[in-house]
Amino acid sequence: MPTPLTEVRLPRFLLLPGLDGTGELLRDFADLLAPLGPVEILRYPGDRPRDYDALCSELAAQAHIDHDSVVLAESFAGPLGIALAARAAVPPRALVLSASFAVSPLPWLRRLALQSPNPNDREALPAVRASCAAQGVYQPRSLWRQWWHSPDGVLALFPEWFAPSRPDWPQHLLQWDFPLEDMAAEEPLPAALAAFLAGGEKPVVFTPGTGQRHAGAFFAQAAALVRQCGVRAVFLSRKPEQIPQGLPDDIFTAAYAPFSQLLPHARAFVHHGGIGTLAQGLAAGVPQLVTAMSLDQPDNAERIERLGAGLATTLDAFVAGNALPLLQRCLADEGIRAAAATCAQRMRSRPSADGLVDWLESRQVPSRRAPGPRASGPPVFVIPGMGADSRTYRGPWTEIPNAVFVEWPAYAGEMSVPAIARHVTEAWRIPDGAVVVAASVGGAVACEIANLRALAAVVLVCGSPDPADYTGARSMRKWKRWLPLAGIQRFLRRREGIRRQRSGRDAPPFTLALLDAIEQFTVCDLALYEGMLDAMATWRGFTDARTTLVRIHGTHDRKVRVPAQADLLLDAGHLVPATHARECADFVKAVAARLTPN
Repeated sequence: MPTPLTEVRLPRFLLLPGLDGTGELLRDFADLLAPLGPVEILRYPGDRPRDYDALCSELAAQAHIDHDSVVLAESFAGPLGIALAARAAVPPRALVLSASFAVSPLPWLRRLALQSPNPNDREALPAVRASCAAQGVYQPRSLWRQWWHSPDGVLALFPEWFAPSRPDWPQHLLQWDFPLEDMAAEEPLPAALAAFLAGGEKPVVFTPGTGQRHAGAFFAQAAALVRQCGVRAVFLSRKPEQIPQGLPDDIFTAAYAPFSQLLPHARAFVHHGGIGTLAQGLAAGVPQLVTAMSLDQPDNAERIERLGAGLATTLDAFVAGNALPLLQRCLADEGIRAAAATCAQRMRSRPSADGLVDWLESRQVPSRRAPGPRASGPPVFVIPGMGADSRTYRGPWTEIPNAVFVEWPAYAGEMSVPAIARHVTEAWRIPDGAVVVAASVGGAVACEIANLRALAAVVLVCGSPDPADYTGARSMRKWKRWLPLAGIQRFLRRREGIRRQRSGRDAPPFTLALLDAIEQFTVCDLALYEGMLDAMATWRGFTDARTTLVRIHGTHDRKVRVPAQADLLLDAGHLVPATHARECADFVKAVAARLTPN
């Protein structure tokens, strides 16, 4: 039986405009839709720029999406429409994208930005490489592409309540707290400023930031605001030429004042939105008006508004007519003052620095100048694989007592595995009685070191004493004359940032290990890499029956043949030192402990 027309529910159309944000261009279209059901055009706030996430959060409450809704998003509103529909408690009847997109229409633009030359490489890279060489750690080829997000560790100095973590943040990240550092010990509050603070009601503090060289207009508008609000003020700038002349007595000017001592005496705080300045305002519990200009400042300003602890505008919009109602709200709104006080209470609940120190120490890059914890027992020299470096051995590996993490010395033309082993032994001063741990082709070098030194043990991690087992190296040697290895290195270096960002911080261990291995290959010494491939062709294998040989291997290794018997066999592939670092490191510690005399 047909459904009676009286029971048919008409759709409710929700129109999302494109870049204009006003919806005026959709008026005629809305009129045509009106006979089919109610039509609503969402309008975007135009006071400051917002990204899709921020805009979606603000519009979600207005959208009222339900089963009767038909969401139509045009042009650049496509991702916004998708996000609103995904967040809705009840899915809409339909989502229509008109001349729009669901993924970035210009992915090449992002790749171009990541692959373009960067001033950091031109100005800072030589000094950084020299420092790395002096410290015995690997030297990056590009700060921009390799050190934008360090694979060793990223420290986020802001708390979770200020900026919740996101799944696309870097791996090896610790989110801690604001450092709250100023120069109160070196430059305490000037006596004249202290007297000004004690001589009347709390002032409004204005600062454009220490790096702002063109703040004359900022202070001119600030003086007008002070006059219109009838408040006292403190202007801070190390550049006195930026501050207008002939200011009244109720405006105090200073080159510097420690925020930790000044802001507790302030009624409101007007500033550029730098993260350190903003954090001091949160700690003082003072309402903030952020005049964001660039870099992280717009994001910081938006977070202040979300916390309810202040308001935001832009530096361009900071004129007396626009800023006056904002400052008046910061001065009079009890909700803002209460939210600022709540933030100050949160700031007082700071985590212990012990966890931060432990994390920093665990991130330490192994080198000859940073051995593992000292203890009784033999020294343990840990050698990377071919085309790799000491970053292969992270986390649990650094807990091995007396561990020294070897970097390959500069290639000097060695044409055999024994010659490479002699160079490593001399460069790292490997003594008799040591334990040598080596991964992959580095295992062949470790076996030859046993011919030069009376070692306590050789531990092969996905390595072999038999040259016939190194099938991956044998195949690579056949292909290396046809492969443009230098070009491959350059290509992989250019795409390093893109690979890491796409993988996300929740990538599985194998993915993280593979990314690390690729990055290590991009900076390895190709002459040594090719020399080791050639040297393996003539290596005769492990012949020293005096030395204890221990083997750790992955059952899925496709580069070195899996042995019929191994001392530790793991459900892993060739990257087992990284994917199963805990199991490997604990096993090596046990081996070293057995060799320690009672």
